Amino acid sequence: MDLAPITIPEVAPVTVARTLGLPDQPGRSTMDLLVRFLGERKALLLLDNCEHLLDGCGTMVVALLAGCPRLTILATSREPLGCPAS
Repeated sequence: MDLAPITIPEVAPVTVARTLGLPDQPGRSTMDLLVRFLGERKALLLLDNCEHLLDGCGTMVVALLAGCPRLTILATSREPLGCPAS
């Protein structure tokens, strides 16, 4: 998914969730929804144009990889995300 149009780092997880077709669930964080949905699924998540959202994308990538052991994330950025997985 192309993250270029996003200007607020905190919106990145919401964009991912909506792209995956996940509905909003009151009382649950977006990251919780993503981790529950992706969980044990073997999946590839492509995040394009992360360079202007380094902190938000880095935090999201760390949380998703920690909670989803079979998930692979390919993130494109002109700068490192600043997380151990990058």
